[in-house]
Amino acid sequence: MKHLWRILLDQPVILVLLILSCVLPELALQGADYGFWGTSAWRPLSYAYGAFWPGILQGWTPNYPAQPFLMFCSYAFLHTGLAHMIPNMIVLGYVGRLEIDRVGSWRFLIVYLMSVLGGGVGYALLAQGQQSMVGASGALFGLFGAWAFWDLSGTLRERPGLSTLAYAILWPIVVLSFLNLMMYWAADGNVAWATHLGGTLTGALIAPLFDRRPAQGEPAD
Repeated sequence: MKHLWRILLDQPVILVLLILSCVLPELALQGADYGFWGTSAWRPLSYAYGAFWPGILQGWTPNYPAQPFLMFCSYAFLHTGLAHMIPNMIVLGYVGRLEIDRVGSWRFLIVYLMSVLGGGVGYALLAQGQQSMVGASGALFGLFGAWAFWDLSGTLRERPGLSTLAYAILWPIVVLSFLNLMMYWAADGNVAWATHLGGTLTGALIAPLFDRRPAQGEPAD
């Protein structure tokens, strides 16, 4: 326990707060699911008010006036269960630390939140049907998209040429496609690919605005 506490204290504050903003709601819902507090209605209510619902953009009556706007962000802090949340948080902890070390906490946070919005837009534009959507994976794919751009630009600076360009473009496409296929298989087809695409494109498009390695000695957070 002490070792885990030291690991948490060693992480950038922004990253810890982001992870907690996803972990705490799911833990609260888990406790309600198992009858430790609240009621079993907490989870469906949290989805009713916080998930992304395409139907709200197509004439459904929202549960509160700001829902058509807030759902573009709130969906990313809810999950369908521990099996959905834990892998996402492991990825966020690993990739988030890498990106904070590269660009600093606040730039990382902007990329993350913009990718959340981009994932929501992608789902709104491309998803078929009225299935609700929750999860941080759209933002995570945005972080992948940003990192892929930074890697591409760095590789081209070091080794300019068409072959380098082709390789640098191809590898993130292959990796991201493989991740989507694995998630599709693991979730029996219940994967919000449109959210992943929207997040990836958003992260890649805004990455040039935020590529800054902290100066030597500058803290990441």
